[in-house]
Amino acid sequence: MYNAIHISKETETHKAEYLKPNNLVVSIEHYIVEQIKKNRWKQGDRLEELLIAKELNVSRNSVRDAMSRLTALWALEKRHWGGYYIPVISREQAEVTLQMRITLEKYAMELFMARITPQLIDEIEKSVDQSELVATNGDYAIFYKYDYEIHNIIKNNCGNPWVAHFLDQIGYVIVLLQQIELIEDWASFAKNSINEHRKIISAMKQGDAEQAVVHLVEHIEHQRLRLQKIFSENQES
Repeated sequence: MYNAIHISKETETHKAEYLKPNNLVVSIEHYIVEQIKKNRWKQGDRLEELLIAKELNVSRNSVRDAMSRLTALWALEKRHWGGYYIPVISREQAEVTLQMRITLEKYAMELFMARITPQLIDEIEKSVDQSELVATNGDYAIFYKYDYEIHNIIKNNCGNPWVAHFLDQIGYVIVLLQQIELIEDWASFAKNSINEHRKIISAMKQGDAEQAVVHLVEHIEHQRLRLQKIFSENQES
């Protein structure tokens, strides 16, 4: 049933990117995570095994195996006789995730700064320019996608595959946390995020690894404080 060539012809490009013949279950797992990152599903949504199997032209058992792996990573929640669901993130899970993100991204930034090139700085600056353009056009529904690209570039070019792997593993939770953020003033939020990213770029251009790390941590800390406020308000209501 599974044929990588067939999938590349019959499915959309982004699907074929994640389906590779060397390990089908892991490939399906990656595909599901990427769909979560793209906001296809939100917290509490049920995932349809049969639908995903048909989309990728794979067996339902393979999809179920991939979902079981994701459940072990807390990426999904299995309900008795109810199937698999996107978990509803608790305040405690949010705190743990952001603490882990800060630890990993700090290290990734330190490694990145030791390998940085003018080309990488240019790539990062272009990504931030793109996020600003999206925000200027008022496309706030997809702003997060572009806003997060600077973090992906740092992660993918830090030179440590384990750091990149673990950041990928918590990437789906970051998306779910972004869904929790009930930001009423998107224009102000986008402006602040872009400015914070430009501070990181400025430190990179100066070759100041310490300041690049400081600005990065401040940026993530702002998200943690926003989420703290949201969880507190929800608890009081």
